[in-house]
Amino acid sequence: MYGVTAVVQCVMSATVRARAVRRSQVRQRLYNLLNGDEGLAMWCGRVLTVLIIASLLPLCFKESSPILETIEYGCVLVFIVEYLARWVTADLKLRKGALSFVIYPFTPMAIIDLLSILPVFNALHDALRTLRVLRLFRALCAFKLIRYSKSASAIAAVFEKQWEALLAVLCLAICYILVSALAIFNVEPETF
Repeated sequence: MYGVTAVVQCVMSATVRARAVRRSQVRQRLYNLLNGDEGLAMWCGRVLTVLIIASLLPLCFKESSPILETIEYGCVLVFIVEYLARWVTADLKLRKGALSFVIYPFTPMAIIDLLSILPVFNALHDALRTLRVLRLFRALCAFKLIRYSKSASAIAAVFEKQWEALLAVLCLAICYILVSALAIFNVEPETF
């Protein structure tokens, strides 16, 4: 009797290990699909880029139509799946074990992903329609393109090294815009 129990336990533990290995392999493939550089991962990045651009299309119109709503909801559905897939594979990217799943939602790209998804939910309930301002967060989808751009890392390195000079240029540009706006407002006040 004892021998049969030991065999059953051995088979069950082997089955559990096999499932864990399979799950790990699926998560690794999913991670490679979302973060890889070649093959299917490249096509996945291209499709997501097209969807990001398509998701901005409904923001270009004042009136909503069934086609625009279908585009918006379809894109958001894909973005939700992508967000969840990235969250499921967070430990493979962040390499901090189980803590990665807690840290991931607070990373900059995850916040941009979440803020670009959330505004769609205000259309689902009439009480949330007053929050239409949240639709502006849909424009944050454009920042998701950074993830799929190879030159984004080069630009990030420039910002990191030259942030002081770029901050000075930004301050000068803001001052120029303010002075120009004040000049136009005072010269042609009837246009405002």
